[in-house]
Amino acid sequence: MVFHSGVNNVALSLYAFKTLGLTAYEYGLILAAFPVGGLIAALLVRPLLKLLSIRQAFTVSLLCMGASYLGYSLHPPFFLAWALMLSCGLFFSVFAIVQGPMLQEAVPAGYMGRVSATITPVLAIASLAGTLLCSQTLNRAQDCVEYFALPVSVYGVYIFFAAGLLLLGGGLMLMGQRAGKDQRVEAVPV
Repeated sequence: MVFHSGVNNVALSLYAFKTLGLTAYEYGLILAAFPVGGLIAALLVRPLLKLLSIRQAFTVSLLCMGASYLGYSLHPPFFLAWALMLSCGLFFSVFAIVQGPMLQEAVPAGYMGRVSATITPVLAIASLAGTLLCSQTLNRAQDCVEYFALPVSVYGVYIFFAAGLLLLGGGLMLMGQRAGKDQRVEAVPV
């Protein structure tokens, strides 16, 4: 998530302006789609959690967020970019909403305050480090692309790579959930 937050903070806006060629007005609409998606998710998460467990919702949100960013990185037209960013906000909100209950399940009684007090500054430092790493490597990568006259958008490649990391993480979690389910089925005597 460190790299992903850096991509969000640095590459998304540069990609919108330099690769997609959006105006400030269009980028503002795309940027506003993310929190609108988050609001929709906040309203719909309760029915979703009736269909999926918290862990399943977490994994599905990672996979769908990765797929949405992947689509966004492939140079979509304005309206598709807007819809993809709306879905990114929707799935990010589900991801954020189910983190708390997952954490409460995993943390022993009496330790939640300590864990929360540790997680908040660690996430802030990770976001800062990701933004710094992304901005510095983006600058170097852009120089290489210009030097070798490569016909690629560095910003799109970074978003594509971050999407791949989300998909990889979600896929690994899905495999872990299936393996855990298979182990529980084997442990039950017939």
